[in-house]
Amino acid sequence: MINLDANNARERFRRSPIGTWYSYLGGGADMLIGIRLTFHPDGTGTMEEWGFDHHHLNPAYVVEPRFQWRTLGERRIEITHQGETRVVSYDFKNDENEYKVKELRMFEPGKEPGAHGDVGFWVSPFSLVYREQAQQDKKLRRIMGRICLFLFVLLVVAGAWLHLFAGTPLSGPKLEIKDAAVASIELSWMGTKRTIRASNQCARVIQTLRKARQNPIALTPAFGTMTLYYADGTTNRFFLQPSGRFSSLEISGESGGYAISTGEILRTFADVGLLATNVK
Repeated sequence: MINLDANNARERFRRSPIGTWYSYLGGGADMLIGIRLTFHPDGTGTMEEWGFDHHHLNPAYVVEPRFQWRTLGERRIEITHQGETRVVSYDFKNDENEYKVKELRMFEPGKEPGAHGDVGFWVSPFSLVYREQAQQDKKLRRIMGRICLFLFVLLVVAGAWLHLFAGTPLSGPKLEIKDAAVASIELSWMGTKRTIRASNQCARVIQTLRKARQNPIALTPAFGTMTLYYADGTTNRFFLQPSGRFSSLEISGESGGYAISTGEILRTFADVGLLATNVK
């Protein structure tokens, strides 16, 4: 909508109503019924309409959005649509919508008021409100700006949530494991028990475990244990349980609790043969 005086509009649109004109009933009614006309400088036009009876009651009705127009005189044009040509005069008036915002409306002089008591224009039973292209672009930019801001905030919140509550914590002390030769690693996991002894496989597990970061020990029961058997005869046992973080596994032992991404630790277990591949 634009705050343009009707007298100025008569001069501005004296030869043609170039621009976009749309019905505006207010109160949410425009979601149910309405029409939008756009007159292009090259003599073509587009029409968009929705909610009218002929859309529902006439099965043979075909929506044709394109029309042609040409100037005949002062505020007088000829419009051709679906093979029918009609001469249409137009004039302007100022009105206020329900928000007390002034708007410029175009109507067809001499046309009988429609069922809503409004004097329409051409095929529209309603007078039409003018919308500047610059105003449309400004509104679009404003909407896109809000969408971008919303997405940015969403990404920040998601990032903060992932940092605080998901996967491996991004900060905090890492799990310390004795730097000594490991003879074997045994995993008891949900009723199954497997052992690996190859040095490269054991090293792969140790490397992954050292990525875990300190996390408050969860109160959830453990559903697995992992025991490291060192070449010097010592052992180190860890309990495996949900960490309280999304997609994160708790590794708890004598030094406390440490959380690591569930996907990463299970992938390592499966790759070295501690876990069946269909459990990953």
